[in-house]
Amino acid sequence: MTPTSVPAPQQQLLEQAAADLLDPQGRALAAAVQWWELPGWPETWPVAVLGQGPPLLLLHGFDSSHLEFRRLAPLLLDRHQLF
Repeated sequence: MTPTSVPAPQQQLLEQAAADLLDPQGRALAAAVQWWELPGWPETWPVAVLGQGPPLLLLHGFDSSHLEFRRLAPLLLDRHQLF
């Protein structure tokens, strides 16, 4: 899976939402979003990617977002590449 071209309407929506975030950790996490094509899915998906090291997949629950990890991510990104 690799990043692909950004769908303009979705990227604009993400950028507008990120600009309204008061938490700097939330803004940094929103800025790390890449748009990926996933095998078997017709549309692209937003995936936050940051850090270096062995990969670590963080999954949020239903009715939640990647921003749930805004305080955890800084503690892990020195040792892992977070997805």
